[in-house]
Amino acid sequence: MAIDAPLLLSLQPVGYEPIYVDIRYHAFEWYRPLADFPTTATTVLVETEPTTNNAPPLFELPAQNLDNLLWTIGLNAFDGAPASWLRPGDRYRLRRWPNFTEMDHTVEHLQLTAMLGQAHLSIDELAKATHAHHVAATRIINAFSLMNILDISDAPADPTAQSAPAPTTKMTGLFGRLRKRLGL
Repeated sequence: MAIDAPLLLSLQPVGYEPIYVDIRYHAFEWYRPLADFPTTATTVLVETEPTTNNAPPLFELPAQNLDNLLWTIGLNAFDGAPASWLRPGDRYRLRRWPNFTEMDHTVEHLQLTAMLGQAHLSIDELAKATHAHHVAATRIINAFSLMNILDISDAPADPTAQSAPAPTTKMTGLFGRLRKRLGL
């Protein structure tokens, strides 16, 4: 069911202060650093309130970028299983690169992301191509789907196409991959 009116959200993990979200501005406010977000929260109270596009912001802007919160939730929620809205057989490709300068991430996150920038891949294909654990591939797909930066295809893999190359160990790190991509 689609909701035509913009919403304000309040997310409150048990034992923590509420996190306020104003979707119109792609922003959130929390009185703690995002590193304090509970990674094993079992209960989160979610409240919504309709608003209008011309209503004042819920909090002083600029606030924190909502992608950072969605990234954190996507990596930690769902207990390593695919989010309920992800369909078996779907394949994913990045529509835009996330701003990792603002988000806690690992080298594995960068490898998974780089692979998703090259082709539509299922979670299984992504894990296999990057030699990552299936749960790690699932978590990153969950996060990127919450951030709404994935192109989703239900087309099956082309069996005649070459599989996506696995990351090499000769040139490691972000700069190594950039050099390789630029042919340097």
